[in-house]
Amino acid sequence: MRKKSKRTIRPVAKPLTAKQKADIVIAPRMHLQMLLAGQYDVDYACSLAGVFNLSGALCYLYGRNELEETFDVAQELIVCLIREGRAPTDDEGRSLAEAFNLADAWITMQNTANLMKAVDYVERELVKKGRLEGVNTEGPLAR
Repeated sequence: MRKKSKRTIRPVAKPLTAKQKADIVIAPRMHLQMLLAGQYDVDYACSLAGVFNLSGALCYLYGRNELEETFDVAQELIVCLIREGRAPTDDEGRSLAEAFNLADAWITMQNTANLMKAVDYVERELVKKGRLEGVNTEGPLAR
């Protein structure tokens, strides 16, 4: 009789599907273009902040400090835009576009297992800091 393996089954690492890529980076890219065109909306800014949060978490998990700093600067700029309720200036827009292009490349080269680790990390940090109060973080509607 064969001995039962004690190894745990790890999730299969798959590349992003087209729908996942659209949800994660293509919609926020359209939001970035709307912001750069001068059409400020807090939802557009929050969409970009989510991309920078995810890419920053991936950098943290991989120990890529130089990229993480780039995304931190972009996050600070997004927070400033949200506080002031305005669209970015030309210089800010260029900075955001460059950071977003890096984030897009960094996110789309990851597999789903690594992205899920980063999403879980971001959610844990937001819950720890009390920034998800009133937001559904559990159950089927959370993701």
